[in-house]
Amino acid sequence: MIGNWAATLEVRGPGSGESTVHINDIAVDANTTLRFQTSNFAAPQSVRDGVIGNIAYTLEVYAGSIGNLGTRIAGPITGTDAGFNGKQLLLPEASQPSNGRMVIRLTRQITLTQFARGDTSYSAQGTISMIVITE
Repeated sequence: MIGNWAATLEVRGPGSGESTVHINDIAVDANTTLRFQTSNFAAPQSVRDGVIGNIAYTLEVYAGSIGNLGTRIAGPITGTDAGFNGKQLLLPEASQPSNGRMVIRLTRQITLTQFARGDTSYSAQGTISMIVITE
């Protein structure tokens, strides 16, 4: 499974010092060892303005379901913009809940600079691959 995370950032006013947190949860059921790997993450930008800030990422895995998170069972792994690329999170079968229900949580802390213009859309994206490891 490969999940592509994309964000379109809509700047409504001056961007300097603006900071927003976005959380994305994905439910996963598994009963085998999993590895998550990150790639293709970059700073928020546009062709016209270039880079207009940064995004700090955190990837974690929780037991439970969306809306009913249990304890964290893997992570966190962290990085900012391209510094999040190449990170890996291993989730051994022994760490998983007995019912196999888990939630992958990607948290994004977006910080804009004074170069972010109002009424402008900027994009940022990345890929998280989930690799099933059979023993």
